[in-house]
Amino acid sequence: MRAGPDGWIYVLDVLRDEIQVRDNKGTLTRTIKAPTDTWRIAGGPGGTVFALTAYGEVVRLDADGREAARFDAKPNAFAQARNLADLAVSADGRVFVANLLMSEISVFAPREGRPDVVKGATCEVFGDKTASPAQIPAGGE
Repeated sequence: MRAGPDGWIYVLDVLRDEIQVRDNKGTLTRTIKAPTDTWRIAGGPGGTVFALTAYGEVVRLDADGREAARFDAKPNAFAQARNLADLAVSADGRVFVANLLMSEISVFAPREGRPDVVKGATCEVFGDKTASPAQIPAGGE
């Protein structure tokens, strides 16, 4: 169960492959068909819902439950999908995917003017920023 940035509550029913959308009092307002093998969900801006599948894909569903985008969230071609432990979505649509084994969070940000990647198309992601907290100087160092 997750609360989205829009205030709605999203509940994943894995047995029925459906996502329940509830208001802030818990009243069911609608249900959305979940992508196959969804195991984590997060609410996004404008009533969108994001799903993390057992295959390591993130699927964005529009407010009506239609698939709007799909991309591989694994950090590389050799990564195990089940190491992706969870996801969160910010109010501006950035997707955060937690990798349990690597102790890192990948951030996927939408870009203006770029088309969404829909099912059947290919999206390749390459990291361009890293941080090593043990090496970041603090204060006036």
